[in-house]
Amino acid sequence: MLDLGMNTAMVARPQAKEGHATEIAKDIHFDLTHRVVMNYYTAKRLARLLGDLVQQHEQQFGELKLNPAERLTQGDT
Repeated sequence: MLDLGMNTAMVARPQAKEGHATEIAKDIHFDLTHRVVMNYYTAKRLARLLGDLVQQHEQQFGELKLNPAERLTQGDT
């Protein structure tokens, strides 16, 4: 099963002032809206398709960093 929905924990926060960190949501809340039920063969085909799409994107635009700290420092250089 693959559950799809919207992350509702991300709310608008005021801009961080110098020396003060922004508030981070401690809880994760999702409003689930759809469920996809598939067998293992279909799940494997979906996994391969998603992997191929991510690989194509990275070849065109560069590596996708999974660590948020690394993503933040990319734009600072």
